[in-house]
Amino acid sequence: MNESAAVCPDTAYRRYLRVVFLSLLVLSVPLCTNFIFLRHADEITGYPELIRRQRDQGTLYGSGLNSTFFRYKLQLVRDVRPDVIAVGSSRVMQFQTRAFRASFVNAGGAANTLNETRMFLDEMFRFHRPKLILMVLEFYLFNSRFFEPDSYPDHFYDETEITRDKLLSPFAWLATGKVPPRLYAQIVLGDIPSARGTRWPAMGINAIENAMGFYPDGSYFYGGFFQGLSVQDVKFSNTLERIHEGKRRFEYGTDIDAKRISELREIIAVCRQNKVQLILFLPPVAPAVLRCMQEMSEQYQYVDRLNTYLRSLDIEYYDFRDARSLGGSDCEFIDGFHAGNTMHYRMLQWVLKNRPHSALIPYLNAEVFSPIVAQYTGHAMVPEDPGKLNFKEVDFLQIGCSKDSDVVSAIKP
Repeated sequence: MNESAAVCPDTAYRRYLRVVFLSLLVLSVPLCTNFIFLRHADEITGYPELIRRQRDQGTLYGSGLNSTFFRYKLQLVRDVRPDVIAVGSSRVMQFQTRAFRASFVNAGGAANTLNETRMFLDEMFRFHRPKLILMVLEFYLFNSRFFEPDSYPDHFYDETEITRDKLLSPFAWLATGKVPPRLYAQIVLGDIPSARGTRWPAMGINAIENAMGFYPDGSYFYGGFFQGLSVQDVKFSNTLERIHEGKRRFEYGTDIDAKRISELREIIAVCRQNKVQLILFLPPVAPAVLRCMQEMSEQYQYVDRLNTYLRSLDIEYYDFRDARSLGGSDCEFIDGFHAGNTMHYRMLQWVLKNRPHSALIPYLNAEVFSPIVAQYTGHAMVPEDPGKLNFKEVDFLQIGCSKDSDVVSAIKP
C-alpha cells in the first residue's frame, strides 16, 4: 500500500467536522439575523413590556405574527383597570378614549363569538370589575350556520416563544414584498422607523410597514387603508359578494339559535353577578350593504327576529344597524361592515341626545361629540393626534367620497 496515498482517519474526521460546522454557521447566520429583526421589531416582546412601552411612549402596535388578541387585551385591562370597557369583535375597535370622561380600554378583537366573550369576561373578572361594559352584538353570531368553536387553542399563544415558523417568517415577508429589503436591514440595525405615513412610534411589522395597529387604549388604526396603501373592499364588492353567496358572516337564516341565546343570557347573568352595568348594541353596516340585505330580507329573517328579542330583554340595548338614522354615510366605513371612528362617535352622540337616563351618560365626554362629528363627517378616520399624520384620508373605498383636505389639522386630543 502506498502510504502517501493513505488518509489518516482522524484527519478525515476533523475535515468532516469542519465542513459540518461551517455549513451550520452559514445556515445559522440568516436565522440569527431574523431573530435580531424580530426582536428589534417587537414581534417577540412580551405583552406586559409591550403595553408598558405603548402607554409610556404612545406607540402603535401591529404584529405581523399574532392576529389573536385575547391575551393582549386582557393584559391591557390588567394594566389600566378602566371604568369603561368596549368588548366584542373587530367591529367595536373604533371607540376611542377621547369619547369618555372615565378611564377606558377598547377590548375589541378579543371576543369574536359569544362563548369567547364569556371566556374573556370570566378571565377579566378574576382581577378587575369595570363599572360599565359596552358590548357589540354581531347579528351573525345568532345564526346556527355561523360556526362557533368549542375551544380556542390560540388563547395560549406565547408571543415570546422562539419557534421555527417565527424565525422563517421574515424570509416569507421578504419574498412576498411585505417587508422590503431596505426596511429589513434598517430594523436589523436597530433603526426603527415610525408607522408608515405618520410620526407615531411603532412596534410590530404591521404597524411599521402598513400603519395598521392598536393605539395605547386598544382602539385600532387602519392607517394603511386610510392612505390607500391597501384596499380591502373596493365599492363594497367583497361584502356584497358575501351577501349574494350567503357566506363568511352573511350566512342565510330564518330563526335565531337557541344555544346562542342561552350564551347571551349567561353573559348578562355573569355581569349582573359581578355588579357591572352592561349595554348591548347592534353596530351599523354600510348603507349600501344594509339595502342589499333588506332586498334579500327573506334570507335574513333571523336578524329582525334577533332585534325583536333583544328589545324584549330587561337591559339597555340599541339597534344601530342603519347608519343613515345616525346621520352617517357609506364614506364613514372602513369596509362594508366595519364602521369607522366617526360612526362610533355618532352612536354615542345619539345616546347622549336621545337617552338622558342611559347608564352611559355619566361616562361620556359630552363636549367632544358635536365638533368631532361636524369636522369628520364623511371620514372613517378620527386620528388620535392629527399633528402626527403625514397624509390625508383618501377615498380608499373608491365610491366617490369627497375628503376635506383640511381635516388633518382639526381636533387636538
